Amino acid sequence: VKQMITGKNPNLFFQKNNLKTRISAQFQKHESLFEEFSLKPAKPNMRVLITDKDIEQICESSRFSLVYVHLISCDLLTAKSFMALSACINMQQLTIKSGRITDDDVERIFRSCKNINKLCLSGCEFLTDNVINLISQYSQNIESLDLSANNQMKYINIHKLSNLYKLHTLNLGHSCVTTDHFYQIFRCLPVKYLLVEGSGK
Repeated sequence: VKQMITGKNPNLFFQKNNLKTRISAQFQKHESLFEEFSLKPAKPNMRVLITDKDIEQICESSRFSLVYVHLISCDLLTAKSFMALSACINMQQLTIKSGRITDDDVERIFRSCKNINKLCLSGCEFLTDNVINLISQYSQNIESLDLSANNQMKYINIHKLSNLYKLHTLNLGHSCVTTDHFYQIFRCLPVKYLLVEGSGK
């Protein structure tokens, strides 16, 4: 974290951003560092000034210990950051909101990180319906899934999530989901909670 804010005004950084970290129990043995890394803007409609280099450094030091990753409005991050995250093979929860992640980045992460059970990819303008195919293929342990506010997604293949037997919460809010999709969702998916606030007709 100290390296991440080098060259910045620390007071200003923490005024503008909410940073939450948790140190791994293994840190005392000098085997690993972060278990959780969460960064989001202090106020809505702001962006977080974090770079690929920052994420690469964090992932390099914590590739085996990092379990929870939450990056909100970190829209300066590119494929380099998502490649670094794919090295965190024990990751269980991943949140990318308002990020520049692509379908290829998602596939790279899924191929390496087999233990993800909570996934949020919300407001990511470059994602397409192929993400649903990738989730179905690689991430069958998912229990909670948020694909809300992704403008390029049409959700026509939402039925392909039917093999996610552990899925209990699905968020498709602020999307083009309509009542026509509900038949597929409730017929095929084992969800208990479906969030569609702000969606289509």
